[in-house]
Amino acid sequence: TYGLDMINVPAAWERFDETEPGEGVTVAVLDTGVDPGHDDLKLGAWSVFDGDGDRIEEAFDDGEGDDPNDIGEDNNGHGTHVAGTVAGAKEPAGGDSYGVAPGAELYGVKVLEDNGVGTFSQIIAGMEWATERDEVDVLQMSLGAEGTKDAFIEPVRNARNDGKIVVASVGNDGEGSSSSPGNVFESFPVGAVDESEDVASFSSSQTLDSDDDWEDAPDEWPDTYDVPTVVAPGVFVESADAGTGDGTRLSSGTSMSAPHAAGTVALIISATDGVARESTIRDAITETAVDPDSDDPKHRY
Repeated sequence: TYGLDMINVPAAWERFDETEPGEGVTVAVLDTGVDPGHDDLKLGAWSVFDGDGDRIEEAFDDGEGDDPNDIGEDNNGHGTHVAGTVAGAKEPAGGDSYGVAPGAELYGVKVLEDNGVGTFSQIIAGMEWATERDEVDVLQMSLGAEGTKDAFIEPVRNARNDGKIVVASVGNDGEGSSSSPGNVFESFPVGAVDESEDVASFSSSQTLDSDDDWEDAPDEWPDTYDVPTVVAPGVFVESADAGTGDGTRLSSGTSMSAPHAAGTVALIISATDGVARESTIRDAITETAVDPDSDDPKHRY
């Protein structure tokens, strides 16, 4: 797909020789769930949380989180599309390659209802569940609440303290806006560009003031900082279509750009056999990112 080509994924794949790109890395996709029946996705575990933040044990046929029943499936399709961009099969039959790190394992963490809405308790419980699992390397979060939400500060910082990276969409309300958890300084917020490398009009961007915009920002945060950290392909992105078995569909949003970055993180972790630290990975991505071929002001990307 154009998204993989734009961020040079095929060139990165060539460096993996006989191994699968992303192998040995686990990405927890916190979303509407992930279709366990899609042929292009490799799901290692599941978890489902209700609006009170409680894990729904009845969502699994075996009680262990391996086989989700109707309660745990993705009846929305958003999470499946996101998961496909992270780690969809490299060569799905009859279609384009669309997953950045096809060798990575996916954990489906359902923290949003089928209508795409979730509570703070629900989402934070999913973050805690993923953070507590040593095998999880990346929390992929194509979700958010407009503005700065202090409730997300602690769970993002906890994940980072455990060496995990929280990749989040920056929001779809345009310039002068942004959303949390992507607004939390320790997260990795991602905006969207189109096939021409122009920043999408819907892609959020904002300069945040730690004292003025947050109720209780940590003392070590800078006085001001910009979001997003990077931009990635997010307009008419092809990825897995829930309920189709092996089909794909097009979708747009910073929800689609964030998993391009999460997949990139997975490739770096895999290529370094897990040695690269969170700060090293963050620096590697930001320092090698290129300016888009457009007239967009720098704060937009």
